[in-house]
Amino acid sequence: GDKQNTVDWQQVTGSTGYRLYYDQAGKAQLIVDLAGAAESYTDINLTNGQEYCYKVTSYTATCESGFSNILCAVPTQPGQMAYVDVTDPAPTTGHYVKSGKGKTATTIFEPATGFTAGDTIVIRTTVQDESNQAVPDASVNLEITGPETATLTSAPSDAGGIAEATWQTQAPNRKGTGGTTSGLYTATVTGVNASGYNWDTVPASVTFTLQ
Repeated sequence: GDKQNTVDWQQVTGSTGYRLYYDQAGKAQLIVDLAGAAESYTDINLTNGQEYCYKVTSYTATCESGFSNILCAVPTQPGQMAYVDVTDPAPTTGHYVKSGKGKTATTIFEPATGFTAGDTIVIRTTVQDESNQAVPDASVNLEITGPETATLTSAPSDAGGIAEATWQTQAPNRKGTGGTTSGLYTATVTGVNASGYNWDTVPASVTFTLQ
């Protein structure tokens, strides 16, 4: 919100209170001590556009828990659009590999930069907000350039912000003619569509070869 972040957490059975801290490069600065069954706190009088990172503990009369996971947020002025980025981590290419048989079969994504004509090439991007938090349900537009060109749109990003687009290349015929032209290719992000966000337009691309 405007000059504020609201932090929520799950209650812990047996707890008599909670302490909310800023995380500052691994160090902890106490923000508030909330006795009882609290499960939310609004941190106010913050600076818009500055990232704040939080962690929480629960306690009883005799001890305090370890820290929770860390979550970060950026207070935003009303009407100011938040942005998403796809450069960290950078886009990657690869393919899915299946191993095992029957019920024990597994399919995993295997990064690669070299492919053979006829392969299905997967271009994977990770969509994150300004706090480096994953943004789900975002689609990424890509342009393939090289000896041939193609325009792709990814499937919606998953809970981890990962969005994948596929380029189905064509193998040559039995006489060795036709098929997708071999050479060096580049997949470049040309747009990101995410509800409530604008793409920050920072360039992002990945190169790969086709034989």
